[in-house]
Amino acid sequence: MDWAIDARLPQRYKEWRREVRNELRLSMAEDSDKTELWACTYVVVCSGEQGEDILQQAGMLGETNDHKNIFKAFDNFVTPSSHYIEDCIDYFYMKQGDLSISEFQ
Repeated sequence: MDWAIDARLPQRYKEWRREVRNELRLSMAEDSDKTELWACTYVVVCSGEQGEDILQQAGMLGETNDHKNIFKAFDNFVTPSSHYIEDCIDYFYMKQGDLSISEFQ
């Protein structure tokens, strides 16, 4: 998975997540001995080193009980928070303020 933060990250993540979830379902259906620990490990391995870093920052790197929690941590990373968007808007207005574009230039 390419975790580079750009405009295509949500789409790449959506495709990757669908592929990994389908592979998990298929593998666990074929072999009933596969546990949730196996599923969690599979998701972490498929996420790569950057995925492990994301999980470590979220405090989820040792998660072994539910692979859905790992996907939620990735969802939170990919989806920009409203605070981030508000900060960007605030920064824009701090720079331009109430000036018109011609006055600002």
